[in-house]
Amino acid sequence: MPLLIHQITTDDLLVEIFIRLPDIRSVIRCGAVCKRWFSLITSIHFRRQKLLRHHSHQSLPFTFIIRHGWCAKLTVPLCEYFPKESLILHGGGLESSCGGGGGVVGGGTYLDFLPWRNVWLHSSCDDLLLLSLERGKQFMICNPFTKQWLQLPLPQTPVDLTPFDPFGLGHGGLVCKPNNRRQQQQLLKLDQYSYKVMLIWEIYTDVNTNVSDFRTITFCSETGKWSSALGSLPFPRELTYNPPVVCNGMLHWLTLDLDESTVHGILAFDPFKDAGHPEYLRSIEFPSGLVQEAGQSHQALVRLGLVCGRLRLSQLLVTQRNGFALKVWELNYDDGVNDGGDDHDGMWTLVHDIRVKSWTDDRLYVFAFHPYDGNVLFVLFDKRDIYQYDIGEEKMEQMGQLPNGGERTFPARLRNYTLVHPFWPTPIPDLPSL
Repeated sequence: MPLLIHQITTDDLLVEIFIRLPDIRSVIRCGAVCKRWFSLITSIHFRRQKLLRHHSHQSLPFTFIIRHGWCAKLTVPLCEYFPKESLILHGGGLESSCGGGGGVVGGGTYLDFLPWRNVWLHSSCDDLLLLSLERGKQFMICNPFTKQWLQLPLPQTPVDLTPFDPFGLGHGGLVCKPNNRRQQQQLLKLDQYSYKVMLIWEIYTDVNTNVSDFRTITFCSETGKWSSALGSLPFPRELTYNPPVVCNGMLHWLTLDLDESTVHGILAFDPFKDAGHPEYLRSIEFPSGLVQEAGQSHQALVRLGLVCGRLRLSQLLVTQRNGFALKVWELNYDDGVNDGGDDHDGMWTLVHDIRVKSWTDDRLYVFAFHPYDGNVLFVLFDKRDIYQYDIGEEKMEQMGQLPNGGERTFPARLRNYTLVHPFWPTPIPDLPSL
């Protein structure tokens, strides 16, 4: 009887074969062949080898979930943008009503597996989403790729993240990270992951003292419980209703002047620290090169994002000669973050400073960063068309169009949730027994 391949190959050789598979879909199929292959694919050794190969050879596939329309609507339009690398991950069976550039713009069915018909999106972290139902009173975490979801217990503290026109009363963020204390285990298990969900609401400013007060409650996956805290800032601040950006285990929001609709800085919350810790909340000033004037620092013109694990900030301004000026900065946490609110340019690095004269329309806005290519931005043109802009090649390529073209959105109300799909989908651990 001839020997089968899994009977004559060594574990090391199999691992070398598995890490060279082109996408996670192929890896998952191999893991279903037999127990031996499954144990190899779920081992720490395979994970490390796969990470090394990813870091040196290729970036991870990603998906954009785009919400546009009035924030006051619970059932705002949703659509998805799948780059060509993400299409391979999802089996290539997605149909596009208006795609281009090798990718697909979906029609908002990516979350149809959820038990809740109408959901409100709050935050993304890696390949996970934080959602709520009915005005932000019930919360859920889901992985759209694996279609795994988990409803969180109701907070003991009454919560109402009801949105109002055009911003919001409450904000939610999700941070998920591996538990480094369990890295020596042989197999990847659910308890190797922990996550925190932070809800922030009732942010208001006393007009007499200029002190901004807020309330937070934080859910911990390891305890299965919520904890609450009160806080204040010695300066007036509101959070924009764009989703937070997760970097260094912290949630970053742009801050807003509601009277002028201009952004003024960044607030970073660390849900893994106690409310009394000095690094629980950080105020990060903008770089001095960012123009902060009415009409030029509007939240539609200043965007926050993540590239290769580092925080990036962009400002796109239309010039008087029918072109545009684009600046992109990167935040270096290695230099330390200023907590005192003073300008501290040492932590910001200007990575792009360009002027384009050939663009003849002023309806151009940055709405997303490429998660791994620092030279690529995704921009919205004419409130509907999605373009990919390669700064190095000076190339603007149309990738698709937002659906519902008759209801064109205002760029300030465009929310993008970036899902970066790791080589093995992030599991959602069960809640601990209380």
